[in-house]
Amino acid sequence: FVAINGISETDAHGGEHYDFIYNNCYSANKNSGSVGYLVISTGYLGLPILKGYRLSAVEMTLGNHNTKRYISVNSDEYAKAIVTDGGVQTEVAAASPGVRFELPNSMEGQRYWLYSKSTFVMGQLKLWYEPASVKMEDVDKVIGRAIADGTVPGAVLGVWKDGNLVYEKAYGNKSVTPSVVPMTSDVVFDMASCTKVMSTTIAVMQLYEQGKISLDEKVSYYLNEFPQDDPITVMDLLTHVSGLVRVTTDYKLYAGNPKDFVAQTAIAARASQPGEKYKYDCINFIMLQQIVERISGKRICDYAKENIYVPLGMDDTMYLPVNEGIDPAYKSRIAPKTSKTSDIGIVYDSMARVVFEGNAGNAGVFSTVEDVLRFGRAILAGGILDGKRVLEESTIETMSTVIDPAIGRTPGWDCLSITGFKKGTTVSHNTIFHSGYCGCMVLVDRENNLCIALLANRTHPQNTGYDAWDRYRGLICDIIGACLCR
Repeated sequence: FVAINGISETDAHGGEHYDFIYNNCYSANKNSGSVGYLVISTGYLGLPILKGYRLSAVEMTLGNHNTKRYISVNSDEYAKAIVTDGGVQTEVAAASPGVRFELPNSMEGQRYWLYSKSTFVMGQLKLWYEPASVKMEDVDKVIGRAIADGTVPGAVLGVWKDGNLVYEKAYGNKSVTPSVVPMTSDVVFDMASCTKVMSTTIAVMQLYEQGKISLDEKVSYYLNEFPQDDPITVMDLLTHVSGLVRVTTDYKLYAGNPKDFVAQTAIAARASQPGEKYKYDCINFIMLQQIVERISGKRICDYAKENIYVPLGMDDTMYLPVNEGIDPAYKSRIAPKTSKTSDIGIVYDSMARVVFEGNAGNAGVFSTVEDVLRFGRAILAGGILDGKRVLEESTIETMSTVIDPAIGRTPGWDCLSITGFKKGTTVSHNTIFHSGYCGCMVLVDRENNLCIALLANRTHPQNTGYDAWDRYRGLICDIIGACLCR
């Protein structure tokens, strides 16, 4: 938030309002879709966060207009006219002189944004604040709401701050069908796309550190399926700007045949030129997997176990947990991802499951909240945990640095991309994180020495609530950041 008329965030006091006069307010599209975002010059209208207070109401006067206007005050930066938890939306009648939004569920530290679906002129904006103090226990209420409305059946949350486990709790149920089984903190989850950072990214950075991979080298140098003049680089894969498109999404055509799938994808038509456009796609990490496996001579599942999970003492983290030889007691702790008990322990992601049979660079890792925190703690400590080093501190720095501010991703990780709202707004600006389709998330805030592990099996008993859980994740991180980082 940039101070207007000399008023900064630190000047406000509870129970008072401040008038901000904006000129040339207009609506403009952001990213894809038809929803407009109220823009002041070249920035969004983010409303101030005041320490010790919550935003309780927003008032605005409007200029003349001849048609209805749809305006929302929302806690989700990238909401598409969807009212998120704690947000409100209204239809403003033609010639209405103004509108007031009440925010009874807002909390200290929660960032709100003002949006419009259509062009209008705003005269005066008034923001009302009330004293408030957010508590860590407030996350219980948020996760409880997510369970009550059916977004997730249950979840496990772990928070590590300044060398200590400051919060750990299991919520709801591990399964709701065919029988109800309560959630416990030792439940094993399908980490889905968190595999990208917990396995593939670390493997790539280790080989980079050893001089076996150059992040700026063309992929064709490592994978002969690509034409030699193909300009795609390793960094393009890590940041999802390669333009690669999967040769097909009918994975049964390549069931158990990853070699042909990779070869055909390497020469398939591209969606864009390398570096031209950001489009998150698992295929990038499938190609990174191929590079790791060919350089190391090991399957990605074996490489990750030997070079990441064993050194870091992540005893409950593995690929292929239904293989022979796996302890039956471990298998019994795995959370279901669908309504079928036969699917337990089998990776949910269809490309990883059908083509790569669970050994994939984009998905396939299973883990627990304790192990995810151990992983995050190693990053916080500069690549070392309990005397075992997996990366040098300089490599951690490289891995945590945004490559292109317009894209907002670091090598392998999300940070400030279009999905950056999932980390909330109260952790540090440079926090790195990754989420998984099934409901898990790992967040590392090196500036505040904070790691959050939020694990859930959202797709059980059915695959619903994807967008809702994303917004819940952002709110949960908002509460934690407000309590521990501000």
